Formats: sequence, C-alpha cells, structure tokens
Amino acid sequence: MNWFWIIIAITTGPSAPLLIKQYFKDTNTIPKWLLIIMIIIMYSIFILSYVKLLDKEKVGTTYTLIKGLSIIITLLYGIIIFEETINKYELIGILFIIIGAIFLAIKIYFI
Repeated sequence: MNWFWIIIAITTGPSAPLLIKQYFKDTNTIPKWLLIIMIIIMYSIFILSYVKLLDKEKVGTTYTLIKGLSIIITLLYGIIIFEETINKYELIGILFIIIGAIFLAIKIYFI
C-alpha cells in the first residue's frame, strides 16, 4: 500500500466537505468563487489519489481504509475548526475505526 497516496486521499477527501460547509456560512472571509475552485481541486486530487491506490491495491481494503481514516480526519476538522463536540458513543465508534484501520494495515504488510 502506498502511504503517500493514502495520506493525500485522507486529507483532500475530507477537506472538500469542510470547504462546502465554509461556503454556506455567512462569513465573507473567503470569496465564494474561490471556495468553489478549491472544492473542485480538492475533489480532483482525492479522485486522482484514489485511482492511483486502486491501480495497485484491492478495492475493499483501499476503500475501507480511506473511508475510515477520512471519517477520523473529518471529525478532527469539526472539533478544531468548527468547535464541535463529540460524545462517548462517537468516541467509541472512532476507536473501532482506528482498530479496524490498524488491522487493515497489518493485513496489508504482514500477511
């Protein structure tokens, strides 16, 4: 598994919804046309990295790993940028995702 493309995928994939949320906020810190361009670029980079990963890895493993790690990144974005809070059930779910990602990584490299 190429970790470079995984890191690109799990950072650009969640960044696009973050920018979409910023687009619908009433603040004028970033022009809306610039946000649209940034959203398109983020999704394009995400798709490129996903295609690069699928070229060498299995679909099930790749998709599961990217989705799980993207959920964690999105949660962290929400906590840090939008000051959202998480409850104990969300925390337990995140721990299961982390455990699953570890098992996928072990399967890829050691089995």
